[in-house]
Amino acid sequence: METHITKKDLLKVFFRTHLMMAVWNFQRMLNLGFLFCLLPIIKSLRLNEEKKREFYQRHLNFYNSHPYFASVVLGIIIKKEEELSQALPADYKNKLQTIDTLKRGFMGPMGALGDSLVWESFRPMISAGLILIILLTLPHLSLAYAGILIYFLLYNLLNEYIRFVGVFEGYKKGEAIIKDINVLNIPRINEKLKDVGVFLTGTIIGVIGFTFYFGTNWMMPYYYVQAVFRLILFISLAGIIWLGLRKNISTTVIFLTGLSILIAAELLRNTGF
Repeated sequence: METHITKKDLLKVFFRTHLMMAVWNFQRMLNLGFLFCLLPIIKSLRLNEEKKREFYQRHLNFYNSHPYFASVVLGIIIKKEEELSQALPADYKNKLQTIDTLKRGFMGPMGALGDSLVWESFRPMISAGLILIILLTLPHLSLAYAGILIYFLLYNLLNEYIRFVGVFEGYKKGEAIIKDINVLNIPRINEKLKDVGVFLTGTIIGVIGFTFYFGTNWMMPYYYVQAVFRLILFISLAGIIWLGLRKNISTTVIFLTGLSILIAAELLRNTGF
């Protein structure tokens, strides 16, 4: 029986990926969410009642991955389910085994990629950027709203891109999509994002330090020359912190040490030293 997965089906799967975590459970993690995302393709697969029950049962097994990168696995599985629905009886068992193998095989790597790229690198970096924007626009918090907007736009731009491309390219290329992912060299991207995040964190420490001494009136948009001059000093401090991290000094140790020095300096200044 000939079947055809349409772009409309894939769009429905894409939109459903946003609800994948809504039915997360301790026993089988994302299994219900994964199955929920696959439901729009059942009609196009033209499965009879027995095949539908088998479909539900095999996708109710344990599944856990990063909720964004799970879209890649969804695209691959949709392609394989379509091939399974068209398989001859002699090939049916092998194609069925392929679905289970691919689903389990991609589960861990996609989870690791998502955790490292999104949670450990990208989100902390843009969070540091948001904090810096807020600090530099004090005391006018109305200007900080632009930073919050930029944060949500940047974060969800990556979020939506991964979900959309994951479903469509995963379906188009199947398991061969791993070659495209390898070309991206995501571990290298993670290193660059972390470096930028560390740089921004160092700048934040500098901004906080100067705020102890000068209050908030010197911040943007007032006293532009002073702000630019001090920002250069902040960048220098950020560079020192970056070098410290390159020497495997903990971020927490650097941050707390910097704050301790600034607080001690403020106490000495207030006591007349």
